[in-house]
Amino acid sequence: MAKPLLEMSAARVFFDGIFTSPRVAHPEGVAIHRDASIWCGTETGDLLRLAADGSSVERMGCQDI
Repeated sequence: MAKPLLEMSAARVFFDGIFTSPRVAHPEGVAIHRDASIWCGTETGDLLRLAADGSSVERMGCQDI
């Protein structure tokens, strides 16, 4: 079994989006922008931008069906 890169004690929650609007549920395609903001898609088709310091989340786009 491969040795982990970091010990679990080094892990922390950066952003808990369970109760935010928009909700950050099952982020996918996570990318970090040059300005250190974090972008991801969600299972509901939203494109989200999280502030670099984890203080906010913003819906940048959504999938219209």
